[in-house]
Amino acid sequence: MLAAILYTCIPVHAEGTITVTSAAELKNAIQNASSPLTVNLGGNIFTSTISIGSGKDITIQMNGYQLRTTSMYALECLGKLTVNGGTVINEAGQPAGCIQVSAGGTCALNGTKLDGGSMVLDNHGTTTVTDSTITASLYFGISNQTSGILYLNGNSLISGERMAGIANYGTIYFHSGIVKSTGSAIDPDAGSSLILPNGKIDKAGTEGRYNTCTVADRTISGKVNGSADIDAESIQDLIRRSKVNAADVTHLEITEGRVTGEDWRFLSSDKDNTGAGNPLSHLEHLLIGQSVSHAAGIPADCFWGDSTLKEVVVYGVNEIGGNAFRNCTALETAMFPDLQKMGQDMLEGCTSMQVFGVPSTPPVCTNGWIYTSQPPRGLQLQIVDAAGTPLAGQELNEARIRYALAFEDGSDREDGYWFGIDIGEITHTIFASGSEGGTVKGAGKVLRGTDARIQVIPDEGWKVASAEADGISVSVENNAYMFRDVKEDHSLTVTFEKTGDAGAPGTEDGVSGKPAFGAGKAAQTGDEGRPLLWSFLLLAASAVLKRFLP
Repeated sequence: MLAAILYTCIPVHAEGTITVTSAAELKNAIQNASSPLTVNLGGNIFTSTISIGSGKDITIQMNGYQLRTTSMYALECLGKLTVNGGTVINEAGQPAGCIQVSAGGTCALNGTKLDGGSMVLDNHGTTTVTDSTITASLYFGISNQTSGILYLNGNSLISGERMAGIANYGTIYFHSGIVKSTGSAIDPDAGSSLILPNGKIDKAGTEGRYNTCTVADRTISGKVNGSADIDAESIQDLIRRSKVNAADVTHLEITEGRVTGEDWRFLSSDKDNTGAGNPLSHLEHLLIGQSVSHAAGIPADCFWGDSTLKEVVVYGVNEIGGNAFRNCTALETAMFPDLQKMGQDMLEGCTSMQVFGVPSTPPVCTNGWIYTSQPPRGLQLQIVDAAGTPLAGQELNEARIRYALAFEDGSDREDGYWFGIDIGEITHTIFASGSEGGTVKGAGKVLRGTDARIQVIPDEGWKVASAEADGISVSVENNAYMFRDVKEDHSLTVTFEKTGDAGAPGTEDGVSGKPAFGAGKAAQTGDEGRPLLWSFLLLAASAVLKRFLP
């Protein structure tokens, strides 16, 4: 009877859900489970190793509590184990860990923290780590054995290990997360695999080892020689991961992430003003896209002497240092849609330059000129918007005017910033109008810097009464007015008036005021014109009589 009573005091559960508060209850529930079981922790539990046997399906809901041990492992999985939340701690020294997954076993950690031991998670089976944190006092956060398959998802963090965040002998599918370590981030063994469907690589750890994989901390994403996207911590690392020798790189495209001073130093390293020591000795095309942020602008002397570079398109850079592209003799196109400041002699010696792409607001050159000598003949300024699309129409014309003004304002520094560079055709508009009595011709578009002649032609019997150019009274001579050296829009308004011989209404000659024939009132009795009328009638009668009398 006593034995039966003692037996019933230990919770036994075949399926469903059970809550436990002690190690004995936890072990008994797992040992006796014959179908999927969810175990809820009702408090912190200190335990020796608990084994999830082959064929068992156990979910442990940690509910924010701790599972602690000083044994080899707190949990050993030969079947299927899911741990949600909470913390598993191993307080023993080496060799020890928190969880061991045996061959054939599967383990899923969701928002769980594992802490302590020399191999915190020892994976011989298949383990999925999602939004979890794994830290260790010694050796490895995760030891992924030869048969192990490890999936890293979400915002998981593996950190604090002296030798490596992950010792990998098997296969890792690194979707996302961060691995950081005092030693190498991921220490590979021969035959191991690191597969990165969406993972991002960060440089942390020993040179030549796998490096940190991260989403939040990624720095560079790009292509080398048109290959598929590669993620890396730096441009140098990007090229290394592409498995292409730096000297064989002709096209380099950075699409997202952050370009740092280290990246610019790599691009400019060992040039010695000749390009002879440049590791990218055959780079022809460099593109740094719109989504890339920059720690700093292109430093002075960065590409000085690069004899192979033909095209540079860099978004996001606001400032370029002096001599940055000096003596880049092959450079044909340089496009900087966000440029604001230019260093002295930035393009000096770029004898092949054909197109210089700039934003709609002219950048300034505070120390001198971007060319000290004459720019190459035919070098054109291409003005673009923030997306790098060339401006057109009135927007382009207005931007060209701003560049023309910048050139003219810089004339006190000899040739100005843009001397010798073809800014493009600039037009201004002449508005002209006249009142009744004449014609004003010549209004419309005129090229900047040319003279615009406006014809002012009065109608017959009319003349110019007044004329105003841009609101100021002016004189019209020889039926014309001239706007000289046009540098802005102008307007001319002309008023015409009749001359004295224009033929006033009701007159014959428009001068004397004498009534025209048939004009005026008919003679009335008592009018002063009556004697004249009688004389006219008498003369007419006399003429008739003479004709008919013998």
